[in-house]
Amino acid sequence: MTTPDPQTPLKVFLSYHSADRPRVERFARHLAKAGIDPWFDAWEIEAGDNIVLTIDKALETTDAAVIFLSRDTLKHSWVQHELSVLIQQRIEEGKTLIPVMLDPGTLVPAILRPLARLAGDEPERLTDALYNRTGKPRVAPRRKRRPARRFLVRVEARDPR
Repeated sequence: MTTPDPQTPLKVFLSYHSADRPRVERFARHLAKAGIDPWFDAWEIEAGDNIVLTIDKALETTDAAVIFLSRDTLKHSWVQHELSVLIQQRIEEGKTLIPVMLDPGTLVPAILRPLARLAGDEPERLTDALYNRTGKPRVAPRRKRRPARRFLVRVEARDPR
């Protein structure tokens, strides 16, 4: 994932079906508290805004994206169009795309099946993934090899007298 200037928060586009807004807002609030700027449409689109242009600008300017999958997701054409753009950006620009499963057993679109997914109750793991943090412990620096010890054995013949 390409990260902007370290002083600028990571911007993440949140794609979801409107029926899932309360569950996604919980993730958005968690991300904001973790220093990540979530693009959550309910917070970004104001009355009178051109919805298509606002979403298009967000898709172009965010650093990563999260698609929330539920039983209702694929019934929504907006999400399907956003998914198309997000997949293209992942392939062509290397943008991170993380699927989050809001409902267990939800059908995952074929194009997302190769991607590791998070469960709908893992906002902390989502934050870690966006920051490229893993649960793997830090590996200590390689130990220096001790210098080989040299032993000198002197064998002398002694006169037995």
